[in-house]
Amino acid sequence: EGIDRKFPFLLWFDSFDPHDPFDPPSIWEGYPNPYDPEYKGKRMFQPPQGSAHLYTEEQLNHMRMNYAEKITMVDKWIGKLINKIKLLGLWDNSMVILTSDHGHPTGHGEHGHGIVRKCRPWPYEELAHIPMLIRVPGMREGQRNASFIQSVDIAPTIMDYISAKEGKAEYGKHVLDDDISQSDIQGESLLPIIYGEKEKVRDFAIAGYYGYSWSIIREDYSYIHWIRKQDAENLKEVVEMVSIMYDAEVGKGAGRGAGEKATTAQTEEMWSCTPGEVVLPEGDELYDRQKDPFQLDNIIVQNPAIAKELLQQLKMHMAQLRAT
Repeated sequence: EGIDRKFPFLLWFDSFDPHDPFDPPSIWEGYPNPYDPEYKGKRMFQPPQGSAHLYTEEQLNHMRMNYAEKITMVDKWIGKLINKIKLLGLWDNSMVILTSDHGHPTGHGEHGHGIVRKCRPWPYEELAHIPMLIRVPGMREGQRNASFIQSVDIAPTIMDYISAKEGKAEYGKHVLDDDISQSDIQGESLLPIIYGEKEKVRDFAIAGYYGYSWSIIREDYSYIHWIRKQDAENLKEVVEMVSIMYDAEVGKGAGRGAGEKATTAQTEEMWSCTPGEVVLPEGDELYDRQKDPFQLDNIIVQNPAIAKELLQQLKMHMAQLRAT
């Protein structure tokens, strides 16, 4: 309401919800969850992270229903924000982007590969596959597109739209400041997809957790590469990075908090979610995305050539990003 409408503006709205704890209105106001009204057990709004075997299927389902109710709550308030934009007469001239940073493992199988909450560095679908909704003035509403996009595409898309609107460039071309070169932009503008000029801007997507795992996702297959402690060439870098997150004397209490060491984190929390237990992945994983979209059947043993192809494609892409 307080903006000067003679000038463009950017409103960045960051909502922590629907992150855990899954404490929707029914928790605080004391009424049954509308998605699970007959449930009589523990409310399951902040279960300890770890193995899904610690909970009954009834409890896991109730946790998911708490999550669903919290998403409904967030949806309501996003609707209020959009209505306000319209009431202020800004809707017809505004680009709106809605996205998230990660999902949540919430149980067995397709719900979470056997864990509750994101206590492992797993780039599986339930954690890495996030929504993105984009509204641009003049576009046809209600479109769905299955092409691969990444969070790094948001900035180029905004830059591209502003540049084209001001007559500085055509859609699909970035106008950069003097201190930013094209090589510094790793994302792609999505306007060519939005306006139907292209079907896709990339052939695959990547996901990962620094020092622990990387994944490449194509239309046909997805491949997960585990960076195991015994064979990680960048182990020193990994430990230094994790130390910043975990060690109070290095990271000054950042990340998970004081006193938890990097070596402990690598062997306990990050893999098993159980203090004192040492668990490492048996090996890399390959999934057929057409037959097995939830990544439940690892077919790497039966398809070594395909696995090698995807790993090489992942390594080449990472090298292009000047990362390891």
